[in-house]
Amino acid sequence: MFISNEDKVNELPLFTLAEVSEHCYSNDCWIVLFDRVYDVTNFLQDHPGGEFIICEYAGGDATIQFRNARHGIEAYEMMKKYCIGILIEVIVDFI
Repeated sequence: MFISNEDKVNELPLFTLAEVSEHCYSNDCWIVLFDRVYDVTNFLQDHPGGEFIICEYAGGDATIQFRNARHGIEAYEMMKKYCIGILIEVIVDFI
């Protein structure tokens, strides 16, 4: 988990994936990692691998790609400041 302070986690707003998907632009870029929502707009130009890698997953869940890139502990620590919320699952019942 990216956030170790439980008090902070309890204060974070909840977002659905539909809400996250509205932020899919380079000037408004949110991603999901491990069920946490991150606003990485201001990080894009600083990403060592280039902003295009993050932008490919803008507005979506980038967890698998993040894990596959084998980021070090520094990346996990850096992400803390960009965390803005928690992803919630919305269950729709069609009757």
